[in-house]
Amino acid sequence: TYETWDAYIAMKKEMVAPGKSGMQYVHLAVISVSMRHLMCDIANLSILSGHIFTMWKQELIYRIPKEPGNPDQMKQRPLKLQEVLRKITLGIKKNELLEVWHAHGLISHEQYAFLKGWSTAEPIMIKKLALEVSRMRRECILALDENLKRAYDQTERFVKEMSLRRFGVPEDMIE
Repeated sequence: TYETWDAYIAMKKEMVAPGKSGMQYVHLAVISVSMRHLMCDIANLSILSGHIFTMWKQELIYRIPKEPGNPDQMKQRPLKLQEVLRKITLGIKKNELLEVWHAHGLISHEQYAFLKGWSTAEPIMIKKLALEVSRMRRECILALDENLKRAYDQTERFVKEMSLRRFGVPEDMIE
């Protein structure tokens, strides 16, 4: 809806790196309401027709060092700059999907890092307290940790696709 579209634009940071077209959120925020709604209609055309605009398929990729001055490729984070209309359209669809997942209890509270605004502070504190209690009682504790250092940077496409299918995302939205 136009209301959802306008609200999404209003909540975004104004100055973000643009995609190939150079369009930014600030441009959409300052154009006339009728022009902004026309942009919404164009984005909806993509969803309704299943046609993905060529420009939406193009991304600019910059590599940002995780450790300043370290040239190692594995110590760099790929930053994808996407078209603003694509980001808005997919962001709104993602939010709608998350509402359905929450309503049906499909997202566990253990998935702390999955959602914006959620934190890993609680599970880290739980682990720290368990270690302190075991030290205080002079008891052994067994813990299993998994290194998720690059979990979001290097997830294989087929894993993402399988996860989306499991959550009931339609095939045309996965592509």
